[in-house]
Amino acid sequence: MLIHDNHKAYRLGRRLPIRGETADEIRRQQQRVRDRFPAAPPNRLKLLPRPRTNPEGTKTFKSIAAAHRDGVALLPDLVFPLVTTESGTQAIHHPAGARGHRSVQSSSPRAATTRR
Repeated sequence: MLIHDNHKAYRLGRRLPIRGETADEIRRQQQRVRDRFPAAPPNRLKLLPRPRTNPEGTKTFKSIAAAHRDGVALLPDLVFPLVTTESGTQAIHHPAGARGHRSVQSSSPRAATTRR
């Protein structure tokens, strides 16, 4: 269970169920922040501290959404095959420029998906 405060809407102590893997990642991030700001009291540290003009680790990003967009913009393009079904056959079409992929046609959906 993640317990957080939404100060903007004045909703303190909000509870959000999360998976164990997410909780583990949050704990790892908390430890990274503690290691980066060892002199700061842990209860004053931010989970995502601002990288500049933040010597105590107590200031967060001004805009998490903007920081997220900037990070996503740096990611490489992802290529996923498109699966279409027509007249009982299934074809997997790979986007133009995807190397090493061929279109596969089969009357069996399982055969088409296992030959990727």
